[in-house]
Amino acid sequence: MADVLSANNFVISHPPRSNILLGDGRAPIRNYLSRLSNVTIGIDVAPTYDIREDLRAYTLLHYEGEGVPDLREAFSLATTTAYRGLGFGKGELIEGEDADLVVWSVEGPVAGDPVASVNWGDSIVEEVYVSGSLIFKGGELTRARKSVEEAYYVLKEYLNEFFKFR
Repeated sequence: MADVLSANNFVISHPPRSNILLGDGRAPIRNYLSRLSNVTIGIDVAPTYDIREDLRAYTLLHYEGEGVPDLREAFSLATTTAYRGLGFGKGELIEGEDADLVVWSVEGPVAGDPVASVNWGDSIVEEVYVSGSLIFKGGELTRARKSVEEAYYVLKEYLNEFFKFR
């Protein structure tokens, strides 16, 4: 099956938390990866607000029977490969590509590895950029606040005008 999908440039999205919760087995990711590069770590369990939970689930699910998964590979499957698979672009910070990125704050590195520190350590999202624009900082949505403030101002002006003429 992986050969057919590979030949037709399909993307396989693997939801490890769903596999664990449903108890329906483990996708043969090593087999897929050996035949095609379009495998992503996906999400189909709501609500999922933290990709680290899915990375941890992937690591734990595939540890049994396949050996310790490579954290950098898993991180790439959840980020760069998924970004490409969704058709957003190359998923790289290079000239000509949108700057879509997450900035993490990490307390105490895990074995000196930044990817392991984000996945297994005490880390929080500090900033999120979409197309180079800051949309999240310090626990708050930056654009939503601005939009709400603008809507409040417009509504206030409208109500002032409305009641002035009554």
